[in-house]
Amino acid sequence: MKSPAAVLTGLGVVGAHGIGRASLQEALLTGRPLVSEIDRSAGYHAADASRLAALVPKLDLARWLPPAEARRLSVPSRYAVAAARMALEDAGLASLEGRRVAVVLATAFGALLFTEKLVRQILEEGPESAQPFYFSECVANAAAGRVAIALGARGANVTITEREAGPLLALARGAQEVREGRADLAIAGSADELTEFLHAMLDRFRGTARAEGGREEAPRPFDAARNGVLAGEGASVVVIEREDDAAA
Repeated sequence: MKSPAAVLTGLGVVGAHGIGRASLQEALLTGRPLVSEIDRSAGYHAADASRLAALVPKLDLARWLPPAEARRLSVPSRYAVAAARMALEDAGLASLEGRRVAVVLATAFGALLFTEKLVRQILEEGPESAQPFYFSECVANAAAGRVAIALGARGANVTITEREAGPLLALARGAQEVREGRADLAIAGSADELTEFLHAMLDRFRGTARAEGGREEAPRPFDAARNGVLAGEGASVVVIEREDDAAA
């Protein structure tokens, strides 16, 4: 028996371009990366290290994430919850009551800032100083769990950590949950943050693009002379439904 088709009915995004699909569309139409200079004052970076990153600017997410709720979340969880609520609004879904909802999110590195703070506490002040508040957000599946709590999603809750392949795998797994009947709809996507420490480490492993050989620092994914990627942060989340349900 042929599985029903799965379609995307909503999109929520938070990124260097700002909030929502309109800002994303405008950024894509410009045809160039939105970059800003990373803070290198902590001393993690080498002298000739990469300087640019696709950083999320200071944004007001209060419409999708009230400040009282945001205070309890790490940066990736904030992005993910806001983007998930945005995607549901975009899909025209006012309520999920009575529907089986799966959550599938990808992350490359998880909540880095909270992890760094926790490790620093343990190293400098001893294990007894470790904050449970930080630890609960340090695990890779924290963002997916937070999205499920925020939306009341009680279906499968899956986190994928496969670096660059993660977002596409999350989409595939979300569609699979819907097409095989385990969920009425899926919330799928990815969320990550970029800290100064991570940017410096990626650069030391030659993962990020550098200015060299007379070329300015820029990602050139299809160029024979490419020398790294543009590191970035944010969240992209879609709603996946069966085609017949969406048509109804």
